[in-house]
Amino acid sequence: MKRSILIITFLIAPIAFHAQSIVGTKHNLSAGSSATIKAGTESELCVFCHTPHSAQTTAPLWNRDQPSSTYTLYSSDMLSSLSYTSPSQPGLRSRLCLSCHDGTIAIGSVYRTASGTTPISMTGGVTTMPTGAGGNLGTDLRNDHPVGHAYSASLDPQLVTRSWPWTGNVLLEPNSSSGRIECITCHDAHKNQNGYFLQMSNSNAALCTYCHTMSGWSGSLVIHRTSTQTYTPAGGSATTIGEWACRSCHKSHGAGSGPYILRFAEEATCLQSACHGSSAPASTKNIAGQYSKTYKHPTSSVSGAHKNEAPQESASNLGSSRHAECWDCHNMHTAEGTVHTGATRDIAGTGGSGVLKGVWGVEPTFGTLPTTMTNNSNTWTPVTAYTVVSPAVKEYQICLKCHSGYASGSQRNIAEEIDPRYPSYHGIMSGGTTNANCTSTTLLAPWGSYASSGRIVWCSDCHGSDDTGTPPKGPHGSNIDQMLKRTITSDATNGTPLCNMCHNPTHYWSGTGSGSRFTRHPNRESDHKRVKGCFTCHMYDFNSNATYGGGNYGGNTGAIFVHGMNKRYYWRERVASSTIAQSTIKALSSAFIAGYVADIDFTNRICWTETPGNAEFQSNCNYNHNSRTY
Repeated sequence: MKRSILIITFLIAPIAFHAQSIVGTKHNLSAGSSATIKAGTESELCVFCHTPHSAQTTAPLWNRDQPSSTYTLYSSDMLSSLSYTSPSQPGLRSRLCLSCHDGTIAIGSVYRTASGTTPISMTGGVTTMPTGAGGNLGTDLRNDHPVGHAYSASLDPQLVTRSWPWTGNVLLEPNSSSGRIECITCHDAHKNQNGYFLQMSNSNAALCTYCHTMSGWSGSLVIHRTSTQTYTPAGGSATTIGEWACRSCHKSHGAGSGPYILRFAEEATCLQSACHGSSAPASTKNIAGQYSKTYKHPTSSVSGAHKNEAPQESASNLGSSRHAECWDCHNMHTAEGTVHTGATRDIAGTGGSGVLKGVWGVEPTFGTLPTTMTNNSNTWTPVTAYTVVSPAVKEYQICLKCHSGYASGSQRNIAEEIDPRYPSYHGIMSGGTTNANCTSTTLLAPWGSYASSGRIVWCSDCHGSDDTGTPPKGPHGSNIDQMLKRTITSDATNGTPLCNMCHNPTHYWSGTGSGSRFTRHPNRESDHKRVKGCFTCHMYDFNSNATYGGGNYGGNTGAIFVHGMNKRYYWRERVASSTIAQSTIKALSSAFIAGYVADIDFTNRICWTETPGNAEFQSNCNYNHNSRTY
């Protein structure tokens, strides 16, 4: 019985040995190999790297000349901000591999052979690794996975923490707390059962996640980890986005960009045709098409400006190097496949916007609310501080990190315009108290359903694609100025299309509906049907010389302040010293909905349409509203 077992053992052993040998791999460079690159006559397998006698002192039994190249190594803003010490050159174990794979030393350039003939002659006139071959990494390693770098989970919280020494196939060099990432960490030159000579299977990115633990990646709804959408990688077989996981965006060697080894430079990785590009499948939105529109974020027009710093990009860089890369608004490791439906105030939760999960933003802190005005223009509350919120809870927090005073620069400071204490306010930061006039009849779905619960307005409710149907949500691009979903060019028949997206036009313009606090909207008072549409009375600052959008607001110059306006308190201030009857002023204030109507000349105490010199309205509207009681 023992003899039978022994015979069986010897029969099985060669099979196991060959299953993990280089015989059937590209590393078999002998003349009898089926590989494309191979020797002309040399029949030995191991001689291209090893010799049993009189070997090089570089490494045990090593038979190759060593490269004298100076390598340019991987670097990134993230590593710098984490205070990583950058290595000057790859470690020894990586240089052994590079003696073939940097393309500077002939593949047959060995120290000795059994016949004594060196270098070994290769077929097809091949000397060094051919240019363009997948294995030729060159000496510029900036677009390859880092080598020579220390593995420090204490510096980088997105690395897996393990006790030393590591066990298993994936090891550092040396295998200790001072170990470095080298070629042998991921690859074993002697076995290829996992493909690409990997130390372990990388199905579902198992090899990547052996070391990398991206915050939020393990979530059950993370779209790039769980998606079953078919994906065929270049040179690979059909799989799914979820299974291909990290590899959908990253490429360990020969990546399209240096930092973060992305498959393509910056946004081109996201906009590749199989993902969010022009050939996107039905289950994925074509985001690339939005960037062909007239007005869009500078995602594709600005390159090299974004800095992926820890814990987040600096405010100074956001302001001085204006840009908007995909990852400024999306965290690809945390994003889920949902967009907000209006049911919630927050990014997370039912009806939230999962595509924004994991992105950082800022929350403004407001100073004292101004109550003394010096002219007819808005007087804004000063923002005294911005607090970084990571991850952001509300959509506006993500927008404000660029569109406010947080980012130094000359951009319009939207934060100043959205103080929820303003009398005229669009509910961006807070839904405030219940408004009895915001109902399912005065507002279109889903706004009316949630108005009574203080539902906030999202920036992307107004800013986004102008396409009809079900275009991608979010402010990627639009053919309408200010990247609006609908135009603010108004007319006297239908009002303002942008406003009509939420506010039911049959209750304001085209029908006979009622229910608003003000009972004389254009649908019930024909004299109020003006070419400036909703801006005839709302959100328009006739005193301002600034123009936003250049659209037709009734042929008048001025500025639109849709986010919020602060004027009412000047009116109240003037009440005490006014010579106009107290009852008259109160009546006018009430008629103008406690400040939500913007077009008031507070100096002369008249409606904007009655302002002297305004011929367009002077000829059509001479009603003395100052004497009317509503």
